Amino acid sequence: MSNFGYVGIQPSDIVAAGKQIRADVAHDRSTTAVAAKSENSADPLKPTTVNHKEIRMAAIRKEMEEFILKTKLKQTAADWATDVEDLTAPVRKSAEK
Repeated sequence: MSNFGYVGIQPSDIVAAGKQIRADVAHDRSTTAVAAKSENSADPLKPTTVNHKEIRMAAIRKEMEEFILKTKLKQTAADWATDVEDLTAPVRKSAEK
């Protein structure tokens, strides 16, 4: 990741993000299964399976987006001579875009 400018993202960060995504997908599926039983229909747009590659790519993307957000917040704080923790919610939302 550091070869592409994402210094500080460790392989363990990506693994942890992948585990969280996998847990979220499992939770969503169990919730969807309960809802589908009550409605007798499943969402045709939701994938029925998620493979390792898709989870890995999503985890990498999540870590990259978090890195970019932290970098933008640090730059904003430096421009304003403000600590990152002291930035207001609107400023944080703007940096997320």
